[in-house]
This record gives sequence, C-alpha cells and structure tokens, in this order.
Amino acid sequence: MTNPNPMGGGMNSASVRLDAISQAWGIVQKNIATWVVSALIYGAIVGVIAILQGAVGPKAGANGTVSGGAPLVGFMLSILSFIVSSFLLGGLYRMALKELRGGTASPGEIFGATDILPALLGGSLLVGLVTGIGFLLCVLPGLYIAPLLFLTTVIIADNRAGAVDALTQSYNALKGQWLNAFLFGLVLGIINFVGALLCGLGLLVTIPISIVAVAVVYNDFFGNGSGAFNNANSSLYPPIPNIPQ
Repeated sequence: MTNPNPMGGGMNSASVRLDAISQAWGIVQKNIATWVVSALIYGAIVGVIAILQGAVGPKAGANGTVSGGAPLVGFMLSILSFIVSSFLLGGLYRMALKELRGGTASPGEIFGATDILPALLGGSLLVGLVTGIGFLLCVLPGLYIAPLLFLTTVIIADNRAGAVDALTQSYNALKGQWLNAFLFGLVLGIINFVGALLCGLGLLVTIPISIVAVAVVYNDFFGNGSGAFNNANSSLYPPIPNIPQ
C-alpha cells in the first residue's frame, strides 16, 4: 500500500507492519543487558514517584470515608512524573534508533534527551489532550486519532521537531494506515500486559521491545535520520483535520 509522502511530494510505500515487533526483539536480544538495565532505570524512577504519590494521597477510613492526604504535593508529583517519563522516553527512543542504525547504545543514554525536553513535554501533552478529547466525544474519535499519533515522540527524538510539527507529521504519515496502526498498538499492549503479569519483571523486556518496534516503524516511514523532517519544513504539512464525530 502506498501513502502520500509526509513531505508532500512523491509517494511513500511504507506501512505499519506487525513484523516490526519481531525485528525489534532481534535488536533487543543483541544488547539485552543494556535494555534490561535501561527499562529498570525507567521503571524505578517512575515507580518511586508513583509510590510517593500513593503515600501523600487521601486515605480511606474504616467506615468508608476518605480523608487526609496532601493534594498539592500529589499534584506536584503528578507533574514531575509527566516530565520525567516524557524525558526518559525521548532517551529510550534515541537509544532504539541508534541500535536500529547499527550503533550500540548504553544505559546512560536514557538521560540523553535534555536538548528536546520542551518539545517532548509539548508532544506528550498534545497527544494526551487530543486523544483525551476524542475519547470524551463518544470514544470512537479517540480510537480513530490515537493510533495515528504514536510516532510523535520518536519524531521529536530523532529530528528535534516541534511538538505540533511532530504531531502533524505522525498523523499525515499514518492516516492511510489506521487499521494497521491500531492492530500494532493492540499487539504491543497485549505483549506489555503479559509482561506485567510476570510479576512485572517481564516489562524489563517487553518495554524495550515496544520502544524499538515503534522506532522500526518510524524508520520505515521517515528514513534514517537524514534531517529532512524538521521545523524548517513545518509549512509543508497541512493542519490536522477536525476529529470525526
């Protein structure tokens, strides 16, 4: 199946393929220690913040009433969790692309996305906002738009694109691939669910597989990081149309 090239000229024959997941597993296996340690770092940092959120949250009494807690502290921890998880995901995607293109990543590179932190935060916020509004509109618009935006973060990570630009690029690249993108996300969700069932330890492998699989799909659509897709080309992308209702 051919899709319009995200740059606006020619055609792009890429498609969202499920075998990107098996390709990702092959890449992860070659450097399994790095990926397990990186997933452990990600899980530990995000998990500690989540534990702190639970500690300062309201407590249920014996009679069923809810009281106490520190709402302001909990809110600040939620913001911190959002910032940290967005930042670490940017680093993980850069690691994935490095290995996909023949390099060898190291666990410390998970902290290597400081230069794009504002864009990562903006991209995560926009994706969450757009999909959230979609699900509020009788669910179906959310199911339509969410699969089309899953490349947003990796676009930012690879090309330092702005949040809106990356969101638009992801939508334009995948808008003819909705079913494939939906199935791809569903399969990754199932894989991570199974990983979570294994006392959570399986996530140390399934999260890296998911990260690398998304990077594989991105590389299929956008090439090998030539820098052609950046903020200078944002005018080439039409605005995202209204979400169908």
